Parts: sequence; C-alpha cells; structure tokens
Amino acid sequence: MQGETAYTDKEFELGVLFIHGIGTHIQGQTLTASGGPLFQWIQNRCEALALEQQSNSPQKIDELRYQLDEVEWGLAGTSGPHPPSFASAGPNAAHKALIRRAVLQKTLFKDPTDSAAPGHTKMTILSLEHDERVTEDRWLLAESWWANCFSPPTFKELALWALRVLPWILASHFGAHVQRRFSERPKRPPDSSLKAQRARLKYMRKLGLWLWRLTTAIGGLALAQLSTVVLAPILLGLLLLGAIPISKLRKALLGIQLKMAATVGDCYVFVSLPIEAASIVNAVRQDLLWLASRCSEIVIVAHSQGGAVAHFALRGSIPRELRLLFTYGSGLRKLEELKELSKGARPRAIGAIGTIIALIVFLFFGWAFLIVIFGNPKPSPSELLGGLWVPVLAFAFCAAGIRAEIRGIKLPELEHWIAWLKSTGLRWIDCYASADPVPNGIVAPSARCFSREVCNRSSMFADHTSYWTNSDQFLSLLFGEIAKSCANGRYRDLCLGGKTFTQIIRRRFFRVAIGRTIQWIGIAGLLIVVARNWPACQNVVSWGWMRVGVFLSSIFGIETSNPRSFAVSWTTIGFLALVLVPYGIVRMIWTSWNNWEMQWALGVGPERWFKEWQNPASYYVVIFGLFVRLYIVVSLAVGRYPPPSWVFFVSFIAVMLFAAVNAGATGQRVSKSQSSP
Repeated sequence: MQGETAYTDKEFELGVLFIHGIGTHIQGQTLTASGGPLFQWIQNRCEALALEQQSNSPQKIDELRYQLDEVEWGLAGTSGPHPPSFASAGPNAAHKALIRRAVLQKTLFKDPTDSAAPGHTKMTILSLEHDERVTEDRWLLAESWWANCFSPPTFKELALWALRVLPWILASHFGAHVQRRFSERPKRPPDSSLKAQRARLKYMRKLGLWLWRLTTAIGGLALAQLSTVVLAPILLGLLLLGAIPISKLRKALLGIQLKMAATVGDCYVFVSLPIEAASIVNAVRQDLLWLASRCSEIVIVAHSQGGAVAHFALRGSIPRELRLLFTYGSGLRKLEELKELSKGARPRAIGAIGTIIALIVFLFFGWAFLIVIFGNPKPSPSELLGGLWVPVLAFAFCAAGIRAEIRGIKLPELEHWIAWLKSTGLRWIDCYASADPVPNGIVAPSARCFSREVCNRSSMFADHTSYWTNSDQFLSLLFGEIAKSCANGRYRDLCLGGKTFTQIIRRRFFRVAIGRTIQWIGIAGLLIVVARNWPACQNVVSWGWMRVGVFLSSIFGIETSNPRSFAVSWTTIGFLALVLVPYGIVRMIWTSWNNWEMQWALGVGPERWFKEWQNPASYYVVIFGLFVRLYIVVSLAVGRYPPPSWVFFVSFIAVMLFAAVNAGATGQRVSKSQSSP
C-alpha cells in the first residue's frame, strides 16, 4: 500500500493516532506521553542534519537557520518580518531539503468547537530546499482516550473472576518462557567445518548461556506455581474483609480495590462485558474516522491493551488512509488467552490447581524420602518403596500439568486475524521489549515477520512502561516504520541508516546489561549485609511487624500498647552506606552515560568533544565503578578486613569476562533482531 498515495486537498499530510493501554489515564495524558517524545526525536534528527551541513559551510547554515526562524515566527503569529512563502512538501522532499525543523503549533485537549474531536496537537516539519523555498509537512497528532467509556467493575466481580483464571494464566505465562528457551537451543556445529575447534568453543559458550536461561525459565515457572498458593488466599482474604461492615477497614481496602479495577478491570471488561467492550471499540473507531477525514495518510500507534482495542476496531473495516498499525507491548495475545480460558475456565483452573498441589506434594514427600535415605543407614526395601511411590506419582501428575501449561492454549481467532491482516496488505509492526511481561515475546509464530524486539531496561517490572524513554532504539524504529509507510519516501533523510541502527542495538543491549549488573550487585550487597547483621535487622523487622499489628488493631477498634523502640546498630548502618552510596554514584554515572549515548546515536551530543558516540569516556568510568562495586560486595561476603589480595583479582577478572561475554551475546541478539529501522 505504501508509495501509492496521491496527495489530496486535506489539511494534513499525516495523522498519528495514539491509543493508550490499561490503567487510570486522564484526558491528554497519552498525547503528551507519546507525542512529546516523538516530536523531540524528530527535532533532534533535524538538528543532526543541520550539524552535518554546518561542518561543510557554517556561515551558509546560519543564514538558512535565520530563514527558518522567520517562518516559525510567522506560524506562531509573531509580529516582525514577513515570512517567506511556503508550500506543501510534495514528493521527493527528502532529496531537496537542505535543513529541516519541527514546530508545534496548536494543542487542544478539548476542542470547544468540535465535541467529537479527541485531544490533538498540530505539528509542522519545515524544510528549506536548495532553491531557498520553504516547504511544510503538516502532521496531526491525536489520542484515543477510551478510559471513560465504561464504569469499573466491582471488586467482588474482579476477585471471583481472577480466582478462576489466575492459576492457569500465571503458569501459562512462564510456561511460554520455557517453550521459547527450548526453541532457542543452539545448533551443534558440524565436525567437518573449518576452524572446528573455534566453532566448538563458540558452541559451548552458547550452550552454557542457553542452559542458564533454560534453568531460570524453569525456576520462574516453579515460582509462578508456588506464588499462586500465596496470591489466591490474599485475594480471597481481601474479598472476605471487604464484606465486614467496618468503615476504617473498607477505607483501607479501597485503594487496593481501585488499583486492581484500573488494571485487571480492563481485561475483565473485554472478556466478560460485551456491551462495555463494544463501547470502547466504537470510541476508538470514531477517533480513527475523525483523523482520517483530515489527513491524507494515518498511522496508529497503540500500547498494551490499546493494541488489542486497535485490532478489534479494524475488524469492521480499514480506512483507506491507514498506512501502518504499530503496536508495542501489545496485550492482544493475553486478551485472546483470557477469552479462550473463560470459555473453559473451570477445567483448566482445576488442572492448574491440581498441578500446584502435585508440586507441593512432590517437594514435601521428596524431602521426606531423602531424610529416610540419609537418616537411616540401612533402609529396608519396603521403606524405600513406601517412601518413593508418593513423590513419583506426584511428579508424574505435576509433569503432565506443566507440559499442558507449556503448550499453552490454542488461539484460532488470533491466527485467523493474522492471516486476514496479511491478505489486506496493511503494514503491521508489533514491537515488544525483551523482558516485557505483557506481550511475553511474539504474538504468535505466524506473526514473526511482523515482530520487532527492542531492549528497554531488561526488567520485568519496568520494560512495559519505558518504551518512550528508549529514544535511540524504539523511537528510531517507530519513525523508520512511519517513513516506510508514507508515500514518496519524503522522510528518508531523517531515518537512521542500517549500519548505524545495528550499532545502536548492539550498544543498547550492552549498556542495559551493565545497568542490570549494577542493580544485581547492589541487591547481592544488601542481602550480604542483612545476613551478616541479622540480629539488628531482625529487631527492625519485629518493630515493623508490631506497628502493623497496632494499625490493624486500630481498624477493628482494639486498644493495644505502643510497640517498643529498637536500638540503632551503627555498624549495620555503616555497612549499608558502604553498599548504597557507591551504588548511587555508579548508577548516576551510568544514567548520564546512557543519556549521552542516546543523544549521540541520533546525531546530536551534549558535548562536542565526543569524537565518536560508540566509545565515550563515561563507559570506562562505569566499568571502573562496576569493578569497585563488585570488589566491595565480595569483600563483605569474605568478611575479612582488609580483604585478601585474591578478592581484587577475582573481581577484576569477573568484570572483564562480563564485558567480553556480553559483547558476544549482544552480537547474537543483533543478528536475531532487525538491522534497519
């Protein structure tokens, strides 16, 4: 569909519709949170083009900048010199532009003249051509705000629904991790290959990394099984406590209930309340039609549950102006799983609960069997057989349940939708972060050609909400896909080249790996301090637990004595400062380094003395800080002051190996990812 659009007499050349995900969103929040970073990215790239031209003829570029200043003032209505005439950019604008500039003109969260208008802002990309004529590309950025289309469900409805689907959905989520790790197993190199010894060493390194990832995935699945044992009683307890007619108690539970309604409630609405779901889809469809009536080409950028809403909105009809559907952190597969699960929730829930019970029985009786083996020097055959059959049977039930959870649920409606989308020719890009738990990888195997992986923070807790802070990779990918979808390739000069984008991916994976290592070393240091100073920490925990008891007693109207104070352990505080202060310093340096590289990747930099953005001086400072952090934590673990000399060498070698392994792993990730935006 791209490249076939003729220019029309519509007011805007391009419209971008942002659709928010689950949660409590106020009107205008999505427009500012998404449109602002996109505008800043375009502005940075325009400045980068000007800097490239300035290196050739600085005086000429200053004159051109002055001309664009006059045009920008004219657009803003500022009195002064009459601006030069400007016109629509038209085809092949990227080949004729000397410099560009992005300008925001007007933002309306609520349009008083048009009640049907969503929150929107007008943006113009000014281009000064070789003949000194100024042209413009007019963009209309709008948001689709559907958070007010339904009343949130009650906490009772949510809790009862969650109790039915929670056991299976948690297990299948982490089961998908295990399935993905099995599919990533490295292939053994042929013995007859050239440089066989080097190939075998490379294979052993990949195999070791794969085994580690597979082990963590299996461990995550086991923890998910056991966490259900904790979460289900908590939900049931909150449900029972909410029925007690005590005002203070209900007020304390209100915040938890509202938070749950604002997150899980959106999924519940789509699965269980068809009228409310249709209202949400219709609201998005109306916003899409409003944008299409004003723009020659339009693009949808949808986050999380908004991606699922966008798919539902397009199942009726696709506007002829739509060029790209860009979803990121999409909740489409999760929603389809919940829909299929709700059709047969009881059998699957019973099976998931049975798997959890079998796992607990296996762990308990397996431990008891080991005690019998090692506690009795000469156990009789009957004792061995009597203690073995229970854990073996429990393991068989557990393995069968886990196998079903790893296989997941068949989603025929999703597969049908993907096949239909391919037949329409509409460009669909589904972007997901490496550790984002909502999409949990690609939507479906048949959608692999549409999928793009980015690296946000490699954190299960932060990846879903940090896409727009990933300016060098995510925003470069987004604008590159928008440019590909627009007619005549008039934004190609703002896109990053394939080799540059590959370097961006490699550097980002490496930077994030260093940041995550800094965090894990900090966590390890805290655990070591707590373990070595457990009596002092136990006093603090006991005091806090008594404070919780006093608070709960006040809710039920029971009078209790105030908890006693605890003695301050200055030694423990000193060790905590020894762990936390260097962590804060190294983390601050890493953040500055990360921001510098993201800006330099776009062609602009905070300091001109950076000759190459690939190798800033801050990198060496961060590596040195990482070594110091590791040296401190290992010294705390050893417990000798001053620490022995081998601690220094072990820390140094570990940091060097970390840098080498992550550099190799980054190359592998880049080869599996896209190499061009």
